[in-house]
Amino acid sequence: MPSTPQRLIASAMGKFFRRRKEFPAGSKQRQPSPDSPISCGSTCCSEISEDKLTPLTDSEEEEPTSKSFPSALPDTHKRWNLAVAGRALSDMPIEKIQAMVQDGIAIPPKHRAVLWPRWFAAEATQPLPNSVDSPFLSAALVQELQAQVPEDVAHLIDLDVPRTMPGRLRESEHDVLRRTLCCLAALQPEVGYCQGLNNIAAVFVLLGFDDAMAAAGSHCLLSKCCPGYHQDGLPGFRRDAAILQRLTNKLPEETRCRIEALGVPLEALASQHFLALSAGDWPLTATLQLWDLLFLEGRPALMASFLAMLQLYLPPVSADCFEEEEEPVEVFRRNIKRGLAREPGQLLKQTGELLALTRSACS
Repeated sequence: MPSTPQRLIASAMGKFFRRRKEFPAGSKQRQPSPDSPISCGSTCCSEISEDKLTPLTDSEEEEPTSKSFPSALPDTHKRWNLAVAGRALSDMPIEKIQAMVQDGIAIPPKHRAVLWPRWFAAEATQPLPNSVDSPFLSAALVQELQAQVPEDVAHLIDLDVPRTMPGRLRESEHDVLRRTLCCLAALQPEVGYCQGLNNIAAVFVLLGFDDAMAAAGSHCLLSKCCPGYHQDGLPGFRRDAAILQRLTNKLPEETRCRIEALGVPLEALASQHFLALSAGDWPLTATLQLWDLLFLEGRPALMASFLAMLQLYLPPVSADCFEEEEEPVEVFRRNIKRGLAREPGQLLKQTGELLALTRSACS
C-alpha cells in the first residue's frame, strides 16, 4: 500500500522538528559550568588530518569512497598547488576558486581552514544578534551566549550531542559541539534548537574549528543557505520547495517522468538535503565539497545541487530498484550515497551547470 503524501513528508521531515524548542519568555536560563572549558575564540586548526575526511567504511555504500578518496587526494593537492602558483592564498582570484570547486576539484584541508573563515566573515555584513558586532565570537561571548540558553533547550542539546555522527565525532569533541549548539541557539532564538542542526555544527567541529568559530560558521551557513528553514511552519523551506517545483519543469523530460512516477511530494525528497545540508547523511568528503560551493554561492547552489541529484540519482520507473516495503525516498537517498561513492565530483559538475538557472530563480 503506497504511503500518503502527508505520511511521506512527516516521515522525511519529522525528525528535524519533533523536538525543536524556542526561547519562551521568562524561561529559566542555563548557567555554564564554572569548570567548563571555553576555547580561545576565533581560531581553528591550520592543519587538518586526512583521516578525519575519510568516510566511514561500516556501510556498503560508503566503503568504495574510503578507497577512492585517498588515491584522488594527491592529484587534488597538485592541481591546487599549480593554481596557487606560489602566491598567497588570499591573492588567488575568487573566480578561479569558484571555477575549480564547480569542476568538482576538492579544496585541500589546509586551504579550507583558511578560506572558510574568510568567506563567512565576508558574509557577515550585518551584526549578529545579541549585540554581536563581529562575525567571530570571543571566548567571553561564547560563555555569555551559553548563559542565555533556557534549561529545556540545553537539555535537548545534551540528549543529541552523544549520538551525533557516532564513529566520526570523538567523545573528546562532544563538549565543543555542545557549546557550539548552545551558542547557535542563542544566536537564533526564533529557532532555538532542532535536530539536524547538531550534524551541521558537527562538521565544523570535525574540521578542528573551536566552539566560537564553529558557531559563527554554522550561523553564517544557515543564514546564507537556509533562511527561515528551521522556524515553526518551515516558511523558508516551503518557499524554496515551491521554487524547486517550478524549476523541475525545466529539467529533461526523462527526469520529470521519474519524479511523476514516484508520486512523492518534492518536499519529502528535498527535506534531508535542505534541512541538514547533507551533514551526517553523505560521506564527509562529499559534504565538504558541497559546502565549499554553498559558502561561495548560497541558496542557488543548494537548489542546483538538489536538481542535479534528481537528474543523476532518481530511481528509474521500475519495480526492480525497490526492495520490499522500501520507501521511494530511501531508494533516492541510497542512490545518492552510491553515486557519491563512485564519482563524487560528478554531482558538483552537474550542479555548476545548473547554477545559472537557480541564480535567476532566487533573485
